[in-house]
Amino acid sequence: MGISSKAKLKTAVDLMRNASVGTMPVVDGEKLVGVLDEQPLLEYAKKNGDAISANVVGDFMEKPFFITASTSVDEAMDYVIARKVQRVPVVDTAANMNCIGMVSATEILNFKLKEKN
Repeated sequence: MGISSKAKLKTAVDLMRNASVGTMPVVDGEKLVGVLDEQPLLEYAKKNGDAISANVVGDFMEKPFFITASTSVDEAMDYVIARKVQRVPVVDTAANMNCIGMVSATEILNFKLKEKN
């Protein structure tokens, strides 16, 4: 799941709510171009109220952060801890930047717990 930087912010918020996620990859086609996080949206909405609905995703997206498909689970865990994020986009390679999914801290933790058993 990803969204265009040109999409209306309300569309992104609806998608995030329906998917129960607080972070969404921003894509141009399949290429990861940014990350949309709910925290800056909340802060903006608190200060500006309904004005947020006039914005597009590109107005709020962060520079892309990601792991690659070849990143180990331990490296992914270190990355999530270091960045203090709950979800991180996964790209095929750093050169191509094709977004192929997202991984959550909970998924990493579940994998590590199963690995120990």
